[in-house]
Amino acid sequence: MSRKPVKDIIMFESIFKQYYYKLHTSNLWAAAYIVMGGCSDDCFDYFRAWVLYLGKDPYEAAIQNPETMLPYFILLKEQEEIPQLEELLSAACMAYEEKTGLDDDRYDKLYHQLAKDDYTEPEIEFDWNEDDEEGLRQKFPLLWEAFGENPLD
Repeated sequence: MSRKPVKDIIMFESIFKQYYYKLHTSNLWAAAYIVMGGCSDDCFDYFRAWVLYLGKDPYEAAIQNPETMLPYFILLKEQEEIPQLEELLSAACMAYEEKTGLDDDRYDKLYHQLAKDDYTEPEIEFDWNEDDEEGLRQKFPLLWEAFGENPLD
């Protein structure tokens, strides 16, 4: 990505944020919580980056029904991996730094000048409780069956 013009790098992040923020839902957080046996704020950020990494079709399906990600979770289990991709969150900034040699403060200023977006993460009203295993089991029975007692970690 660092071979791209700076404006393209900035636009990548702007578009990325649009899709990333749409993943900020109670259902996806519940799914991540079940699969990983818990999910902090940061963990959920990295999880959403991983969902974006899967591509358009899995992304759209996951928003509608997080259990559609079950085959990906099973593959991760076989590979002894977890569904997190922290590095993707800073890909544009890293590309900018590599291209220009300038730091992330300069990137942030330029991003706000060029992107002119006002995307914010939507507030979540949780419809599940981390202490209610039966509720989580009922919410996502397939995920609970596969990972409720044996989460990825």
